[in-house]
Amino acid sequence: MASRKAPLIRGYREVDMGGTPLEELAHRHQDALEADQKSPKTCRHYAWGARQAITDLATLLERPPALADWLDPDLQRRRYRLFAERERSGRWRRATTCCQFRADSGWESFLVREGLMAAGERIMGRAIRRPRDTTPQKAPVSLELLRRIPTLYDQDRYEQLAELVRILTLVDTLVRAEGLCAIRCDEYDRRTGVVRITRPKGGGSRAVQLSRHTQRVVTRYLDLRAARLQQRGAALSGTDPLFATIHERLSWPVTSSDLFCWQSKRESAKIHWRME
Repeated sequence: MASRKAPLIRGYREVDMGGTPLEELAHRHQDALEADQKSPKTCRHYAWGARQAITDLATLLERPPALADWLDPDLQRRRYRLFAERERSGRWRRATTCCQFRADSGWESFLVREGLMAAGERIMGRAIRRPRDTTPQKAPVSLELLRRIPTLYDQDRYEQLAELVRILTLVDTLVRAEGLCAIRCDEYDRRTGVVRITRPKGGGSRAVQLSRHTQRVVTRYLDLRAARLQQRGAALSGTDPLFATIHERLSWPVTSSDLFCWQSKRESAKIHWRME
């Protein structure tokens, strides 16, 4: 009986993806963002950037663009000249151009991760330099003001203590007001002072360590809040929001939220260290 021969392996040939339409790659990118549980705002940002890029390239080429067209440096330079003309005519602001560049860079990062293009073939940051954002930026909060904030509130009054707690926690966590109001009581560990942020800007969740001063204020706030609820015949449960008004409602003082506009997280880390 003759022995059975192993099948021969056919020659391997890479498939050229240069003709893949950008429209298909945009749908793949959106599927990847949803699989990574990115926030709806992030998905809308990249969807807008991809739609704008495909429209502009189709206008320049007079046909649906493909991946090979995206890797053409001269075509990309012509595309960004359109952005400059829109800025000069007043149809676009510089902030819009910067948003488009960030969307294009994120799309290229996705293409590199998927192996559709090499890292050395990137256009954004190489052939196309990052545009300088000329949007006026607010100055960060000074250290003197941060030191004065606790002295401006009477911690013996519950309504002022509740607002002070939100301000100090906002400084430590660097989240938006809506994300801060979404924190529940069971997402804060009173023993370690770690709070779980479940609705950050980029999606997902993360743990943040509060400073010692903020932990003391939060502990005092929760004790007073539990005592007030006990007087009403109720109890503080883990599903209740961690921060609420004197009437146990979700609210945020608009006059306090505009105090916090940071230039970088490094600056805020210095502020946390000095406040302790």
